Amino acid sequence: MDLEHIKRAIAAIAVRPKAVGFDEIVRVVRQLAELGWSAKWRKGNETWIFYVAGEKFTVCEHNRGSANLKPVYVKNFLKAMINLELYED
Repeated sequence: MDLEHIKRAIAAIAVRPKAVGFDEIVRVVRQLAELGWSAKWRKGNETWIFYVAGEKFTVCEHNRGSANLKPVYVKNFLKAMINLELYED
């Protein structure tokens, strides 16, 4: 997996913020870690806390009645990716 592939995956997530699964966010973070980026995550009380190269964002995987994340959590992820210059809004 190369960085351009990860950037394309992030762009694909960005175009459908209401239809993104938790596993898609985790996949991107794992792929960044595999490329040597500092990346880790842990479960908080109600949310998952992700750290990628000094950027922190939270994601709540529980959304009653839907397998998808709430768009606000996808936007948190995208803001972090913009700050890391992995995505342009």
